Amino acid sequence: MLGSQAIVAFQNPNGTMNVYTTPINSYNPSMRPGPLSFGVSNVSGVYSYNEMTIFASVGPLENATGVNHVWQAGGSVSSGVPSIHAISGPNLQSMGKIDFLSP
Repeated sequence: MLGSQAIVAFQNPNGTMNVYTTPINSYNPSMRPGPLSFGVSNVSGVYSYNEMTIFASVGPLENATGVNHVWQAGGSVSSGVPSIHAISGPNLQSMGKIDFLSP
């Protein structure tokens, strides 16, 4: 989604995880590692029981207590770079808001 600040994760052929940040700043983004507009540290991921989980410390956020988020699945990985996912169906409905002040 154009304007997204993404944390990308995929499993390498040898089973290790590749997890990094990248800004989505065009309709044909490079999907290569790059800085986000807010702080993100301690990025890692695990793949277990057919599910992928991403861990990261986010912040500080400038003048905000939460973030909108989207999640996507799909697309293949070529030369260590994920390809585009489907742009229909569930991928257009996968969004929410995380409020870091709410319990």
